[in-house]
Amino acid sequence: MDSSPPHDSEAPVDPGSPPYEPLGAQLMPGGHGVRFAVRSRTARSISVGLYEAPESHRPTEVVVLEPGDADPTRFEAIVPGAGTGSIYAFFVEADDRSALPLLDPYARAVCGPEGWRDRVYGSDPNARPKSVVIDPSHDWRGDRHPRTPWSETIVYEAHVGSLTATHPDVPPEDRGTYRGIAAPAIIDHLQSLGVTAIELLPVQASVSEPHLAKAGRSNHWGYSPVALFAPDARFATGQLGEQVIEFRAMVRALHAAGIEVILDVVFNHTGEGGPPTPPLGLRGIDALTYFRTDPTDPSRMVDWTGTGNTLDVEQQPTQHLILDALRTWVREMHVDGFRFDLAATLAREKAESHDISELVRAIADDPLLSQAKLIAEPWDLGPGASFAGRFPAPFAEWNDRYRDTVRSFWRGDAGTASDLATCLAGSSDRFEASGRPPQSSVNFVTAHDGFTLADLVAYDEKHNETNGEDNRDGTDDNRSWNHGVEGPTDDPAILAARDRTCRNLLATLFLSCGVPMLLAGDELGRTQDGNNNGYCLTNDRVPFDAPPASAERLELVRTLARIRSECSVFRHPSFFHGGPTSTGERDLVWLAPDGTELDESTWHDPERRVFAARWHVDGDDALLLLNGSGDSTVFALPDGIAWTTVLDTARSEPGAAQPAAKRYTLDARSLAFLRPS
Repeated sequence: MDSSPPHDSEAPVDPGSPPYEPLGAQLMPGGHGVRFAVRSRTARSISVGLYEAPESHRPTEVVVLEPGDADPTRFEAIVPGAGTGSIYAFFVEADDRSALPLLDPYARAVCGPEGWRDRVYGSDPNARPKSVVIDPSHDWRGDRHPRTPWSETIVYEAHVGSLTATHPDVPPEDRGTYRGIAAPAIIDHLQSLGVTAIELLPVQASVSEPHLAKAGRSNHWGYSPVALFAPDARFATGQLGEQVIEFRAMVRALHAAGIEVILDVVFNHTGEGGPPTPPLGLRGIDALTYFRTDPTDPSRMVDWTGTGNTLDVEQQPTQHLILDALRTWVREMHVDGFRFDLAATLAREKAESHDISELVRAIADDPLLSQAKLIAEPWDLGPGASFAGRFPAPFAEWNDRYRDTVRSFWRGDAGTASDLATCLAGSSDRFEASGRPPQSSVNFVTAHDGFTLADLVAYDEKHNETNGEDNRDGTDDNRSWNHGVEGPTDDPAILAARDRTCRNLLATLFLSCGVPMLLAGDELGRTQDGNNNGYCLTNDRVPFDAPPASAERLELVRTLARIRSECSVFRHPSFFHGGPTSTGERDLVWLAPDGTELDESTWHDPERRVFAARWHVDGDDALLLLNGSGDSTVFALPDGIAWTTVLDTARSEPGAAQPAAKRYTLDARSLAFLRPS
């Protein structure tokens, strides 16, 4: 798993090329036009229309695509006058619908009239997107992929539009864009946090759902894609190819700083919803092939995603589409990995099936994609729900059990100590049986979906009224704790308690085996005022709108990243079992405060909230003391080593390392990390 795509510009062979004729818009050699190709097994005829401008209502030229002799489902034609920058749409005639301008499923760029993504489902029939012909070639000479091993990876989850929206050191014209992410101030910030990979919320061109458009709102996150190959023009200075140019420049700048680019990709559904919503692309081209439909009523779409439709990964054309899109992002855009949204939809071959799909196995076995960082969100809303722990290598997975366990322990829930110990040691219960290492667990306490860290310690209940859905949206299982007052308060005791819990949560995240993922803005105390479903909060609460206490929080995260990088325990490639190492010491021992080893009966005491972990790996020792109780606790430190306190979360600032005595008093609801002097 410790590798990244081998796609430097010098690579003589492209292992990601499809074993079939490519689809979409292909530039002909010598500037002799463009070959347009699309696949449909339900269309009676397909045409391509060329447009003068993004806002044009009618095409200036229409060319009929001819079905192939060998493959009658493939329609194509060469248009001599077309070239880079040409604007086009497909028109599909079928038995059950009239022709509408449709996006090319393989489009590399998308354009449209101003505000089209928020108006496409409104009353204006002309607010429809169009595709743009892009030259896929690019001079990547000088670009080098960081290829950071999983064991050294720290992921930072961010939204392109929000991260730089208010940053004072990013030029105003670049805020909220790909260029903004590449700004020196942002790169310096990421490097100071020890971040090795930025995981961007969806950048595939997307739309806002009908209910949001009707309410005059926007889907800010972008989890409703309509063009799986195309960078979203929302984050660029223009829409006729600038989004491609500026995305590539962002990638190059991040790579130069040693930071990998991971994309949150949505291949479980499209933003076209279901009937009676008008189709925008795939649904109008061939719904029966690309989408799951009810076997008893093909007009009804299966919905495992909560969005009105579900892509059918059992169908070969759908598999080709997804594989081609992934290869394109790696090959043409030089990204380093992917986080697959609702990946259970991609893994589930059939309803109620427990077999891993052919598509997921194809991704895992692909000579190009298997070298990228692959991260699955292993659940969805479909039958059987979670595929957690079941994705094949080299996939890593978001670990929701880690999130819930860490939150529950520091909230003070009974019976969580043993589960927390498993999480601290890398979640062997999920990943070891499949032969995958601790780095298969992407650990997180907060993510885009849910409370921010500041809100996790300030609200017992969600407050999503601003979303316009009567607070029905968003999860109710937050495992949060307001520390006595719901929302903002001036009470210094409550503020201090909240701050300590934040420090505990962050320290646990960085001092666990596995791969830590930090939500953008948590290092600065970002709040969404108790909203745990901020998908339509357009730059309402962005990371660099920082509260006064942000400097201390920021320094803590920097300290934790440094501690993690200096301790080999957290980079260990295999699970700990308490067995002897080459020095004769056991690799991991769990201890009670009096220094005795915890056994099965004491582990499962529901009232246990205090324990210690002592690691010994390759001559490297580490001691983690945890006190989730409401009282201070005295720990007897292991003999034979002079211990130094590197971190104690009871202190508002990390402070310098201090020698520790034979006994260590740990304040209530805090943790300490010690290393040999």
